[in-house]
Amino acid sequence: MKQAHIKKLKKIFNKRMISYGIFWSWNLIFGIFTAYVIIPNMLVPIVKKTMTGFIPMDFTFFAILAMLIPLAAIILGITKFRKEPLKLLKLFYGIEIPLFMICLLRIFLFRELNPGTYHLFFLLFTGIAVYLYNLLSATDPQEKYKNSIFFTGSTFLLIIGIYISIIVLFYAIPLCAYLITLFFEFEWIGKIIPILLEGELIFMGFISGLFLIFTATVFIGLPVALIVLYFKNFHVTFKNFKNLFGLKPAGLVAGIVISLNTVLFFTLNTQPQVKAFELIEKIKTVKLDGESDIQYLQDISINEKKELLAESETIRKGLLNAYLSPYRYISSTKANNHIEEIYKEVFYEESTKYRSKDKKGSFANSIQNLYNFFAQPFLYNGNKMFRDQDKAEKLYEFFFDGPIQKEEKEAIIHAMKSTWDRDSNEAGLLNSNDEKVLITKQSLSFTEHGDWAEFYLSEVYENHTIRQQEILYYFTMPENSVITGLWLSDDSTRPEKFPYVVAPRGAAQQVYKNEVRRRVDPSLLEQVGPRQYRLRAFPIPARIFRDKDKNEPEKLYLKIRFLCMADGNKSWPMPTLIERRNAYWSADTKFTINGKEFDKDSESPWLPPVIESNNQIKPAQHSFILNDSVLIKARPTILNNQKADALKGIEGKYALLIDPSYSMNKIKNTTAQSLTWIKKHKIKADIFRFDKEKAEFINIEDLDTVNNEDDFLYYGPAQMFSIVNKFHSLAAKKNYTAIIVLTDKGSYEQSGDDIISLKLSAPLYLVHQDKQIPPAYTDALLETIKKSLGGTTLSIQEVFKTISFKKKAAVNKKMIAATKGITWEIESLGSLNSIERKQYKETGAEALAASQYISRQVQHMEKMSIKELDKIHRIAKKYSLVSPYSSMIVLVNKRQKKALAEAEKKDDRFKREVEDGKEVISKPNNPFTVSGTPEPEEWMLIIIVSLFLGYMFLKRGEKAYYV
Repeated sequence: MKQAHIKKLKKIFNKRMISYGIFWSWNLIFGIFTAYVIIPNMLVPIVKKTMTGFIPMDFTFFAILAMLIPLAAIILGITKFRKEPLKLLKLFYGIEIPLFMICLLRIFLFRELNPGTYHLFFLLFTGIAVYLYNLLSATDPQEKYKNSIFFTGSTFLLIIGIYISIIVLFYAIPLCAYLITLFFEFEWIGKIIPILLEGELIFMGFISGLFLIFTATVFIGLPVALIVLYFKNFHVTFKNFKNLFGLKPAGLVAGIVISLNTVLFFTLNTQPQVKAFELIEKIKTVKLDGESDIQYLQDISINEKKELLAESETIRKGLLNAYLSPYRYISSTKANNHIEEIYKEVFYEESTKYRSKDKKGSFANSIQNLYNFFAQPFLYNGNKMFRDQDKAEKLYEFFFDGPIQKEEKEAIIHAMKSTWDRDSNEAGLLNSNDEKVLITKQSLSFTEHGDWAEFYLSEVYENHTIRQQEILYYFTMPENSVITGLWLSDDSTRPEKFPYVVAPRGAAQQVYKNEVRRRVDPSLLEQVGPRQYRLRAFPIPARIFRDKDKNEPEKLYLKIRFLCMADGNKSWPMPTLIERRNAYWSADTKFTINGKEFDKDSESPWLPPVIESNNQIKPAQHSFILNDSVLIKARPTILNNQKADALKGIEGKYALLIDPSYSMNKIKNTTAQSLTWIKKHKIKADIFRFDKEKAEFINIEDLDTVNNEDDFLYYGPAQMFSIVNKFHSLAAKKNYTAIIVLTDKGSYEQSGDDIISLKLSAPLYLVHQDKQIPPAYTDALLETIKKSLGGTTLSIQEVFKTISFKKKAAVNKKMIAATKGITWEIESLGSLNSIERKQYKETGAEALAASQYISRQVQHMEKMSIKELDKIHRIAKKYSLVSPYSSMIVLVNKRQKKALAEAEKKDDRFKREVEDGKEVISKPNNPFTVSGTPEPEEWMLIIIVSLFLGYMFLKRGEKAYYV
């Protein structure tokens, strides 16, 4: 009787029925779970938000793929493998479950793939592709080519199968023990019933729980199933290959493939930051523990500097990998403790039998270390990732003389796209040249008044993202020009709806930044260099908001007014864009000049270099009365550009300051050419070489070769103001005709907030030899240039031409400035009677003279006191102009105006912070760090509830953007 029952049980639970049961039961439950839970509550919202740009495309791809994999398996089960139960089992455990799990891990755990994870993915997908082909079609054992490919692919699959099985085994063993214990304790019933009774969650909770429990049992059996299936597949292909080529070739090929992949595993998981930190810390210990700042590596020998420079690419890759570690790895080895906590929790929480007083020697800790060894592709080899990220950012900025977000922008953005990361409100370094806000319309209109003209530049912005955006421009203005107006509007019929206010530069900046954080409309226009300006406007309305009347995306309207003197007798010079963030133009942008439409595409400049005049321009003398006491005259000057006369009057001795920073390596040949040019023209000069904290000079005649590395080794950071300040400390009492700094574009973002400008004994000229004007200077450097009567140029030749011209113009003792084509003079009105004063009439161009007068006042200031700065600001406010001390800010409500009024009363109203542009990038979660372990009965609840977290996250995100 017993034997009959046993036979019946064997018939029921034979391999055929087990295969059908496992495959169809899981897929049936998954189908119900997908239809009632995943598709309506997760997949549909994900697809919708992908279409609006809220969710990255690759996340949606893997989410859909995770749904399609079981569907494809079901179709194959119904058609191809309907009568082949063993192949169903192979399809289920060998292909469907591994691919399904990989998709889920990519959505919720994996971020940017690193070389180690790329290797694993290659083995998995190559092996599974071969395995699937074997299942779908029979292979002729005599086909050498196909059998060679199948044998190699099956070896790949065996390797990755064993690897996955080992990783899964670390979780499957405690999960199995835990589920058994939890089930027979029955305490989970009291915990789960209240959740299941929550309205609509009754059915969803039941299906979710059933699916997760069934999936857990499948997961527990996965290691054994993978090893058995993949080893059998390997055995079959090995046998076929052996029959074709012999035992030794088969063993040799298998050995080579296994050995090569073993070597690749360890090679590809040798992380570059280890070598980078070793190289730097070998020279000098770097501490970043929250108590000590980074110790800059300045006081090392030339040979040690050369050693570091020779390894600069290794250092760059290593520091970048450390900076991006939260995106490329799940956790760090030191922070990863989840396996240890799980084993403690499941196996001996109450017992001390296996515990050691020394945590490092505990059984659970040993399991954790073993796990870390196999999980190398997913673990960062170093300290806690966020600590090393901060350390790498500072070291990179120091060593490579530039912010890592600026120098490695593309790599950082690529990494950020692998997570749910979002930008901050402000347009930062990572938004440089981004195309998020389209300039739909750009119009330039102007009215000519002889040899000066009044211009209006209007732009219309349309946001193509679902987030509010800020647009930012750095641009230069022509030499004889001034900005006199700024307006914002959200109404196309009222382009000047929100007018500007001229405010102290520090107060304006403070209010603007506060309003951006509030997401309220402001705009700010500042002068940040001798000719450089910065324009920002926020917010450009998100794409989801619509104009009620036109049912199209809301737009932002911006308008600027500026005055400009003619360039020669035929054209008007235009502003030149240095850098843009978020804004862009395309062939869809409508561009007009005085109503006449012109073609524009993405390759066109922001504005034409010059605008041709409608009339013949005749330079004329102008007189402007300022403050009823000062007469400013503008006299046209004929520039002599003949080479024979260009360098006359440059006698004297010059100080040449060589920027020693790392970025100068790119233009060291240009620097050598500049020095050669000076020697060729027999110009007397002292060349100042900077080393450590000191500066020492070399007479140019003493230079054997200008390419000598011992004379000029470009290494580390060097800020422009710091270079000038060191020179001033060393040679303040020496008489030089001019102080010339040979530099590059530099990095304004690294500059500190310098408080006090310098009073130099000679004009200061900055020569940007890479032909790129910096977007901005610090206020202290800008004031130093202004006070010294210096300037900026793009070549050493231009400097001496400018010096020559200014010396000729300086014969006129009334001159306050000599600009391109114009000499500006100042006279007192005290000797003029009322009749003579009436001869001078307002022309509308007084702001041009006021700008020159402000520069003159700065030059004569002994100290930049608040009282003196207020006087300068009153001039800018009276004539509505942007100056180095006065900015234009657009305010849209009373609260903003009150905030500005309060800021204008503060003692720091003229103190402006350096806009470093650095974005606070996201901090991806580390799921491998456990700070507190849940109670045993809570584990199942966490698993069930976790499926709803993604849905709740999407709902919260939706409210945040639509409220």
